Amino acid sequence: MKAAARSPAREGARLGTDSPVLQKTDPPEWRQHKKGLAHCAGVGQSRLGALLNGFTLSRIVSATSGVVEQLAQKNAVRKRRGRALVLYALAAAALALNGLGAIRLSQETGERIDYYRDVHSILAARCLGCHSQEKRSGGLSLATYEDILDGGRNGTAVRPGRSDDSLVIRRLNGSVSPTMPLGGEPLAGLSHFW
Repeated sequence: MKAAARSPAREGARLGTDSPVLQKTDPPEWRQHKKGLAHCAGVGQSRLGALLNGFTLSRIVSATSGVVEQLAQKNAVRKRRGRALVLYALAAAALALNGLGAIRLSQETGERIDYYRDVHSILAARCLGCHSQEKRSGGLSLATYEDILDGGRNGTAVRPGRSDDSLVIRRLNGSVSPTMPLGGEPLAGLSHFW
């Protein structure tokens, strides 16, 4: 009895991506693409050849899930860092309005600055008279974290990681007019703490 002829795809899957069968049936750029995927996924080329040539989707997912997970973790770290930098810039502005004792205490204890615990109450006491969601003086609301990130008519209020370039800080220390708090003295030296 004669054995059934194997298709080039199945033969290639059995032999791997470097097999002569695949080299005859796949264009060179596809072979290179498979090698690149094997390198990214961290799997051997023979296993990748089997995965890409008609076997189950679950095998493909298992071969690439590690890569996807690593990329997702890197993206999550970037988002957390950006949010933390915004919080630090806001905390600097708010604490300058209220005094520097709270920031020194959080630095000494190693406690993380929390927007709603450390910043929002100070902004509510000193800024929301003009910059509430209802009034939005200058188109800027400082009522919520999301509003602060949206900015106002003059652009972005806070620049994550660059407090010296943040409009809120520049208005508080008097380098940009009008100086805030409106009618009050500039809070020079605020960016020194950042």
